[in-house]
Amino acid sequence: MSDQVVHTPTPWDYDKFKASIIKVNKAAGYTGSTAEANAKFIVKAVNCHEELTQALKKAELYLYTFTPAVNKQDYINTLNQIQQAIFTAEGGGGHEII
Repeated sequence: MSDQVVHTPTPWDYDKFKASIIKVNKAAGYTGSTAEANAKFIVKAVNCHEELTQALKKAELYLYTFTPAVNKQDYINTLNQIQQAIFTAEGGGGHEII
C-alpha cells in the first residue's frame, strides 16, 4: 500500500459565496480583490496543470527525436526549457534534464 498523499481531484473551483477548495487568506496581507484574484489564479493553474504537462511531454518527444533544421542553439534552448518545465511540474523529480 502506498503512503503517497494525493490531492483533491480536479477540476477545482472557486466561489467566494460558498465552500470552496481555495480559502482566501486575508491575514497574509492581501485584501479583497487581490486575494480573490490569487485564489482564481491558483484554481486556473491547478486545472490546466495536467493538460500542459502532457502537451510539454509530447513537444519534448517531438523535439528530442528530430534533428533541428534551423538554429541549433535555439532548438537546444527550447528543449531544455520544456524539460525544465516538466521537471518542475512533476515536483522536481523523476525526470532527467539532458
